[in-house]
Amino acid sequence: MPSERIRLNNFEQSIAERDYQKHRLLNEIAELHIKVGTMRAEMERDYNHRRYSESQWQPKFDALQDEIASKIEQYSSPAEAQLYRHRGHIQRLPNPTGGFLNPLLVDICIHDLEYLKNFMTRFCRE
Repeated sequence: MPSERIRLNNFEQSIAERDYQKHRLLNEIAELHIKVGTMRAEMERDYNHRRYSESQWQPKFDALQDEIASKIEQYSSPAEAQLYRHRGHIQRLPNPTGGFLNPLLVDICIHDLEYLKNFMTRFCRE
């Protein structure tokens, strides 16, 4: 009997530790969601002041994307991280004078903000 009680206690501790780690990762993903929003605002500010340079923003964006994908993979699965990285069709608003209203990275940030909000909402309910 004592060994069974010990196993049960160890099992309960491992579940509590897993739940703690999941909660911690979800909080970190929420913090990254805020970073995406901040990055979007900064890019839009640069764009509106005609200072936007995709070559300057791309490395920052890539680093943040890698960090987000890593946290998603740790929280959920490699498949979920792949879904995040390979966004598929991103809706973009057309510019009346031609092209698109926003730079591509801004539109990806808009998409990612919605994706992360839905991700967190879905997993908070578990």
